[in-house]
Amino acid sequence: YGSRNRASTQKDVLIIGGGLAGLSTALHIALNSPTSERRHVTILERELFSDQRIKTTAASFAAAGMLAPQSERLPTGPLLDLCLASRDMYAGFCDTVEDLAKTCNSDAAKYLWHSDDANKDGSLQ
Repeated sequence: YGSRNRASTQKDVLIIGGGLAGLSTALHIALNSPTSERRHVTILERELFSDQRIKTTAASFAAAGMLAPQSERLPTGPLLDLCLASRDMYAGFCDTVEDLAKTCNSDAAKYLWHSDDANKDGSLQ
């Protein structure tokens, strides 16, 4: 880290993986933390989000949002109950993400990428 200020590298929450589960977790933390207790969340992802051939988030692309507990033939019990509750909450989750996306401008996309050449291309670090 050399000359970087160590305080600027301190993280409250570190999420490994930028797939649907990781991004959803980060969003949940951001939306549900009181202003006085805001958490600095960092998501680590091996691949570039802009790469259409992402392999490490394959589960998200294969089943992105697929919540079909009955088709999995789960036995009655806590796991089925959890899956049904998740399915019932999914529409509200999509509405939240869509509403947030509507309020973003093109500058907001800069937060999605890390660049070693931030001064050259304007990306944030």
